[in-house]
Amino acid sequence: MDNLDFNQAWKKINEEKFSTSTLKKEDIMEAILKESSSTISELKKRLKYKLYWLIFFIAVFTAIMLWNWDKPVVLAFLGVFSLLYCIGGYSLFREVNKMDDYIDASKDTLTEMKKHRDIMNSALRNERKWGMVAFPVMFVSALILPRMLKGTPFKELITDPVFLITVIVLTTLVTFLGQWAAKKMNTKGYGSYMDDLGMNIKKMEEL
Repeated sequence: MDNLDFNQAWKKINEEKFSTSTLKKEDIMEAILKESSSTISELKKRLKYKLYWLIFFIAVFTAIMLWNWDKPVVLAFLGVFSLLYCIGGYSLFREVNKMDDYIDASKDTLTEMKKHRDIMNSALRNERKWGMVAFPVMFVSALILPRMLKGTPFKELITDPVFLITVIVLTTLVTFLGQWAAKKMNTKGYGSYMDDLGMNIKKMEEL
């Protein structure tokens, strides 16, 4: 084989190698796209469940308020509960609306994967912040409301040192346990899907 034939043969080998490598990369990217689309679809569905629960509790609070229309104290407390859930629901509704049902193949896959990961992280982070406010408010209300319904003035309750210490200790404990339980539930409900999405992002970055 002369030098010209050798160069042509070597060029052909390299072209075939590059073509095979490109094909393999495209197959991997397509597999990651399908898997990530399925993961994102499931994450969005589970995030919607949270929203449905919030709507359910708002409906329950509203029904109780209508049932106790002649009790201003009950209306005031449940009004606060409803407001808290409306705020949490609105925040969650915005995050859900940002998510797609699948990854659009016409867009940059890696960018879309990172976008949905960030949306999920934002939704779960906002939920924790909401819980830090909602847990204490609702628990303190649950301690105060029965006493006020029995006729104890609000001023008397907030000037009772024993009651105040009890409220502070129990509220701190319940808030901590509530945050811990919420984190455990989110890890169980979303953790494996978030891990899969993170792993696929890493694979895409390495391709």
